[in-house]
Amino acid sequence: MVWGFDNKWWGRVNYSTTIVSKQTKEKGFFYAYSDVNLYNLEKSWGVGINAWGWLGIDLSVNSGGNLSVGMDLTPWFHFGGSIGLDGMTLSAGINIGETSHDFSIGIGLAPVVIVAGVVAIVTSAGQALEPVLEWFNRIFAF
Repeated sequence: MVWGFDNKWWGRVNYSTTIVSKQTKEKGFFYAYSDVNLYNLEKSWGVGINAWGWLGIDLSVNSGGNLSVGMDLTPWFHFGGSIGLDGMTLSAGINIGETSHDFSIGIGLAPVVIVAGVVAIVTSAGQALEPVLEWFNRIFAF
């Protein structure tokens, strides 16, 4: 990461530069690959299809528990998204040789858990209050 905020629990807004340290990618229409991210030492494994970098799409999973989908529009521009143990992230970037420059924005697990908890409390409180409200309605009905 070059600058920004990157937190597994709260989310991310960052710019990163990645240099592929280990990659096995077969040239051709269908391919499989594996790589290692030097920033967080996560390994990724994926499969894809593209016309030598043009209009490609790939699906990958990494050792951090995230599922990613990416799309190459040209050999130089790509975008994608991921969901998993790091939350949800959208990213876009450019490739210059073996170096990738990416801008990412996402939410982590904490906001998702907080929202889910509030929804659960409001929903359960509404169900628990329903008999009480009905009782008050019967008492004070005209």
